[in-house]
Amino acid sequence: QCRSSTALISNCVIQNCSDDHHGGGIDASRPDTFIRIHNCQVLNNSVLNSGGGIRIALNAMAEIAMCEIIGNSCAHAGGGIWLEYSDGVRIFNCLMAENYSGWRGGGIACDGTASEILNCTISSNSTGGTGIDYDGGINSLHESDLTISNSIIWANAPNQIEYVGGFTGVNYSIIEGGWTGTG
Repeated sequence: QCRSSTALISNCVIQNCSDDHHGGGIDASRPDTFIRIHNCQVLNNSVLNSGGGIRIALNAMAEIAMCEIIGNSCAHAGGGIWLEYSDGVRIFNCLMAENYSGWRGGGIACDGTASEILNCTISSNSTGGTGIDYDGGINSLHESDLTISNSIIWANAPNQIEYVGGFTGVNYSIIEGGWTGTG
């Protein structure tokens, strides 16, 4: 866990970790926390609640770059990444694939968070059901401000993006089934 501090995790493999609550692989939470995760593999981690691979929460800030986030799972939200009431989260040049969430956001779930996804591939993620709030790729809710640019979101089940009370802007990206946006 990273709390009320600054940390850099670089060139690491975080694999086969588990937790009973949040952040199976990495958990960064609380104000005054800034974490940079660069050139890492976050693989096959699990958690009983949210953030199977990575959890960024409670006003923490993060930069996640050049990472592979693959095969993580959780029972609630954010199989790959769970962003919960945080500010200034940037995710770029990352692959998020084959992650699973029992409910929201097999790849990424954003809850009340300002974040940017740039040059990422989000593919083959899934959730445990169908219908509203079950979204394999990305879930954006509770006044999240999410911008997706130059990214590919494809082959997630049951769908690619779901937003419930959050804003999702998409620019110059390839979204299976299409999405309104620039480019």
